[in-house]
Amino acid sequence: MNYFHQLSTFYSISTYNKKITSNHVSLYLALLYVWNKNFFISPIDIYRDTILSLSKIGSTHTYYKCIKDLNHWSFIRYLPSSNGIIASTVYV
Repeated sequence: MNYFHQLSTFYSISTYNKKITSNHVSLYLALLYVWNKNFFISPIDIYRDTILSLSKIGSTHTYYKCIKDLNHWSFIRYLPSSNGIIASTVYV
């Protein structure tokens, strides 16, 4: 999947979906950044602290709410890790 197509589609949908907040946008951009750094290979392994830092989201509650929302809205497929030391998996 093309990086610009992903981003363009996300912004097109987020324009009309009033439930998408700036936190969702920031989180999605952070995930796309990590995907880019992974040479666009999906899935990507993510660590909460890294994504929080990249997205500038200050609350873990907000992070989990937004990542679950993005998963529910089918922007990503999120497979959480049951262990804090092991990375979670995200399909972009």
